[in-house]
Amino acid sequence: PPARFFLLNQPEWLDAAGEYWIDPRTALLYLRPPAGGVQQDFVLSVGDGIFDLQGASAGVSFHSLTLIAALGPKMLELAKTHTQGAHPYFTGPSHTKMAREILGDGPLLCVEQKVILETNAEKARELARPVAKIYNRLPNYRNNWLRMGLTEDDIDNLSDRFIDETFAWGDVDALRERISQHMDAGADHVCIQPVNTNGVFGDIHWECLEALSPAG
Repeated sequence: PPARFFLLNQPEWLDAAGEYWIDPRTALLYLRPPAGGVQQDFVLSVGDGIFDLQGASAGVSFHSLTLIAALGPKMLELAKTHTQGAHPYFTGPSHTKMAREILGDGPLLCVEQKVILETNAEKARELARPVAKIYNRLPNYRNNWLRMGLTEDDIDNLSDRFIDETFAWGDVDALRERISQHMDAGADHVCIQPVNTNGVFGDIHWECLEALSPAG
């Protein structure tokens, strides 16, 4: 399927029909509607009752979509029975396979994958480690990584094996291959999170996003 990118807090980029932005401060939705007579679906990270629909044409309505940030089997079962799917974070393709087996057919599986556009293995792993260190003491992530076959030493020391399992790094083809592995394992959507090669986690790495875009 074609790749899609979601940019947050960039309202000035709403220059094409069908694009939208939610202002987190005011809970207002800004939308450039599609051309007349064209039906289009929009997936928003909100539930019912958030918006008061004003100034819209007839036929526009909101339908809730709930995903659980599920990692373990019990939470994935809950996602299967009580929501529209799961959004696992900081995992790898092996977890995606397990999650799809639990969810079965139907529920959405939208996984997150951290990517680093860097071909030097030592540099890529050093860029990844400060990011991983934010999470490696949190029990929910640790338990999940252990389920994925990583060891306590891997997690404590942020070993090369740990980094290579949970981050995708390399050239564009290598990053696309990891995304394809998730899709082959049963993901419906892969939410990529680029780690900027400038070493500042949180800075958008435009070069990586552009390289992975359909026109890249």
